This record gives sequence, structure tokens and C-alpha cells, in this order.
Amino acid sequence: MKWIKKSSIIIFIILLLSCKNDKPENTITPEGGQPGSVTDLNSLSLEEELSSVIDLKSLSLEEELGIRILLLAKDEMSVRLGYTILSIRDHEFGIPDGRNWLVEWGYAGIIYDMINGKKNIPSTELVLYAINDYEIVKRFDLGPNFNMREYYDHDISPDNGAGRTSFGTGSTYYGNFTRNYDSEKNYFYRGPGEKLKIDFFRYGFYGNWVGIQVFGYDEETDDIKMYLEAPFSLPSFRREYNGNPAAFVIYKGQYGIMALYNASTVAGGPHRFDEPDPSLANNGKWFFYIWDKSAKEYVVLEEVDQAQVPSWLKGS
Repeated sequence: MKWIKKSSIIIFIILLLSCKNDKPENTITPEGGQPGSVTDLNSLSLEEELSSVIDLKSLSLEEELGIRILLLAKDEMSVRLGYTILSIRDHEFGIPDGRNWLVEWGYAGIIYDMINGKKNIPSTELVLYAINDYEIVKRFDLGPNFNMREYYDHDISPDNGAGRTSFGTGSTYYGNFTRNYDSEKNYFYRGPGEKLKIDFFRYGFYGNWVGIQVFGYDEETDDIKMYLEAPFSLPSFRREYNGNPAAFVIYKGQYGIMALYNASTVAGGPHRFDEPDPSLANNGKWFFYIWDKSAKEYVVLEEVDQAQVPSWLKGS
């Protein structure tokens, strides 16, 4: 009987080992992800990914107040332009030599306008800091945080499954937009010794250019690096439009950005973009951009067949 018990235990151990998950540490599995399909990433959350790799220390009211007083007293946004701090967030964005702070600057009246539901709120400005012992060690101007509510009632942005978090009053988001994806095993992962990288996604108007941007802090240059600048389309600027002309998806087994291309040379602001410039051959086409790890930038993988673009992207 003893040998039977021993044999049963051995068999049980073998079965247990055979069922063991062979995924490396720090992996997240999205829904879908089959090659040849376009997969929505709504199953993923940034908090889920960050919780295992970053110690998100709670920020005391005293600490935040101290940083606010420091910036209001010394930063040019306050001293020279008269802006106030609308939003502030303590996070790890990879900048060394100090605790990282993302701050949205703007006029105090914007808060009143938001409460009263006004849509024509002006764009604000974002600045990223590294602060050590209440001294500003590094400062990076990230540019505008575009308010799009004047044109749309809903949020045209990467879906929450892309692993992003909105910030402030505009169209800027931060998240892990340069992650690795294994199509065979269908999960996101980080390589050995690879740190979780938090970058930024933004869309909006730049003069006569409507585009999307992905950018972040680059250790080699000790500066903010632009990973992608691509013109895209906000179709006809209709408030009732419900599509997502730029979204992070898994397409043909790869993780990246699918976006509706639209470039224009027409001056005069957003209301002049009702029709794309017919001389620009790529207008109205969908493209898929993927992260090139060696080049540290997003590149075009291919044009996407219109028939393969799902309805939740096209909208109506």
C-alpha cells in the first residue's frame, strides 16, 4: 500500500508541474489578441500593472501643500504668466535625482467654468518636475493639455484598456505605451532588468495641424523625446461622432496604435477642416503604428484595410 501512496504523490506532483503557468514575471494578459484580428484592450488597467512594480506611497496633505507653495513661488508659470495649479500628481515617470511631479497650470477661472459645465475652456499647460528636498532639480515643459469638449461630448482617446490614466482637464494621458507583447502567449511583459516606463499620449490642434503624439522622458538624452507625431482625423468635427480615430489595439498579433490619417495645409483652425485635402494621398486611410524598440520611436507597420477596421473605431 505504501508504494501505491508514493506513486500517487509522484503522479500528483507531475500533474501539478505540467499545469504550472510558464509566463515570466510581470505579465498581463489582455482579452483576445488573436493574429488577424483587431482587439480592444478594455480588459486592462494601468493600476493593475503598476501595483506590482511601483511602491505607490500615499501623499500627505502637508507634502502636497509644500510642493504647491514651492511651485507657485518659484515657477515661471506662476511668477511670469500668473497661472495657478489646476492638477498635481506625484508619480514615477523615470526622471532621476528627485521625486517626479506632473502639474497642470492654467487660470483659476477654469475651475469655475468646469463646475458650471462650460465647453469653451482654454487649453492648459503641463510641466513635469523632479523635486528633491523642496528644490526643483529638473523641469520639462510638456506643452498644452488640449481641451476638446468644445467640439465633442465624449472622450476620443486610447481606451482605458491601453493602460492609461487621464490627467487634468484636457486630452493628455499617461501610461505604458511602449510595452512588449508576446503574440503567441498573448500577454504583455517586461524583459530581464527592464523597468516599467510611463509615457504620454496626447491629441489636439497645433495651428493648422491636427495630430496625435506619444512622448516621454529619455534617459540617454536626459530630455523629453517625441516617439510619434502623426496627423489624424476628427471626422467633420461633428459633436455626435462616437468613434475612436486613434486607439491602442492588438492587430495581427502586434500591439500598437491604429489611427485614421488626415493631413491638411488649410489654415484657419479646426472649423476649416471639414474636408481633407484631396492632394494628400493618405488622407482617409487607416494606419497601424508599432513601437520600434531599437529606434525608440513608433513606425508605420502598414496601411489597414478598411474592411478590417472595427465599427467601434470608425464610429458613426
